[in-house]
Amino acid sequence: MIFLLIRFLPYIIPLIYLFSTRAVFYFNEDWIWLMLLPVICVSLWFALLKRRNKEKALLLLFLYAIVYSLAGFTYATVLENSWAINGFLAVWSFVYWLYLEAIFHDFYSTDKKYILSLKNITSYANILIIFFLTAALISFNIFLNWPGYAVLLILFGAYFLMSYLALAKNGLKPFEAQTFAMVLAVIMSQVVGAMMLWPNSFYVIAFMAAIIYYIIYNLSLSWFNKALSRGLVAKYLLFGGLVIIIVLASARWF
Repeated sequence: MIFLLIRFLPYIIPLIYLFSTRAVFYFNEDWIWLMLLPVICVSLWFALLKRRNKEKALLLLFLYAIVYSLAGFTYATVLENSWAINGFLAVWSFVYWLYLEAIFHDFYSTDKKYILSLKNITSYANILIIFFLTAALISFNIFLNWPGYAVLLILFGAYFLMSYLALAKNGLKPFEAQTFAMVLAVIMSQVVGAMMLWPNSFYVIAFMAAIIYYIIYNLSLSWFNKALSRGLVAKYLLFGGLVIIIVLASARWF
């Protein structure tokens, strides 16, 4: 019975997340309970995994799932078009399923853990989370007058958690992963804080943050793997520089 729940909850939780998040727009007064429902379900799933094997470290993976859920919810509230909301939540829930499914196969060390690589999924999901969470929180700062320091504190915590998990899954020791995640979170928070002073769209700032994270994270990982070279640095800087120039040149300044 426990194994059946462990096996099928990764399919059920994203659906619960999809419908409960969409229902928030129709039942505004009950939004807290609607958002707690998928959190309770994913908490149950991780509790069952922990009961199955108490030696497995699952806390970081669980916190990552919570951050992922909140990032999708906050960005969905920024969207105004119903079709855009539905499309975004459908894609976001699908990636959520990939993440939970990857945890399952990694937990049981099945052959599919190499196909649904938890390491690769978290690395790419980090870029998506950074873009959508940064965009949503900066929009809250602009339109809802959220304090800038509160936005940066939330982003700092999210940046640290995401970077730590990704680095740990790429083979870094806990202290090394924590140290580099802390440095990366500090750099990202300072960069975003500076860009929040710009007279520009929160989408531009979020896109810039995602590109900068992509460059710094991959260069850091290459350095740890002793694969860093001048050519690799030049490639990432050239790619990132061109993308940033294109984004800034096409942005609407106000």
